[in-house]
Amino acid sequence: MGRRNKYNLPKGMSFNEKSKTYFLITRPNGKKKDISLGKSYAEAIKSYYQRVDYVIEKQSNPTTFEELGHTVLQRKIRIGEIKESTFEDYSRCFCELLETFRGFKIAEITRDAIQLYMDNQLHRATRANHELTLLNIFLNYAEDKCLIDSNPARKVKKIPVPSKGFIPSDTVIQSFKKACPDWLKLYIDLKLKLGIRQADMLRLNASMLDDVGIRIVHGKNQFGMRVRYDDELVEILLKIKELRFGKSAPFKKIGIFLLLLMVLGAALRAFKMLGVRRSTKQFE
Repeated sequence: MGRRNKYNLPKGMSFNEKSKTYFLITRPNGKKKDISLGKSYAEAIKSYYQRVDYVIEKQSNPTTFEELGHTVLQRKIRIGEIKESTFEDYSRCFCELLETFRGFKIAEITRDAIQLYMDNQLHRATRANHELTLLNIFLNYAEDKCLIDSNPARKVKKIPVPSKGFIPSDTVIQSFKKACPDWLKLYIDLKLKLGIRQADMLRLNASMLDDVGIRIVHGKNQFGMRVRYDDELVEILLKIKELRFGKSAPFKKIGIFLLLLMVLGAALRAFKMLGVRRSTKQFE
């Protein structure tokens, strides 16, 4: 199979299925020349925006939605404003948005047009909500550059997405803890006290403790927060310190993957003792 353009690739980019490689199609002096961009999509899209001066240098003020999107994404990747994985998600969302808004001038994108788009995406609510977030980023940039008077997407609401898990009551949590080993009981107490994602829990270590409280940096958005000490938090930390299970306790510098397996394994054993069938995703 030769190279073919896919709907989710930006203009001038193609994928060779035989070599599993992304290429940039150029035509210097009228002759076709393909430049390898990389094997993975994330690597290729980053290289694409580093090589292609789509809008920034050729046209300072984009006029169409497509030009606006390329301008914003290119600026973000060049100044290193977002992580590679986030950028990959943005670029895929942009290609989905282009299916509807490619021919639009920026000023032609109205709140009604955006609302109609969202109403037609009820079957893929989560992805559509990501696309609305990106659309807001694009139109906020256009507003900041005085290309439009105001962002029409600002008051468009996201599609409600039902929770994938369940919210346990205090009674359920206490019943579950009775079947847990001591270290897992403390893990649950600390997680409930801090109110952070499991991925951030598994990153906790002693260096995050200071005289005021626990200093936490969220892995998802790199935002920092500090949870100040109170009697309950101090009691939990002292009990953790007294544990002598080494690798079993939080705040030990061990592999995240190993600790995750221990936490989820112990949780499933506790569920089994209670005669309850639950997935590890629900425990999180």
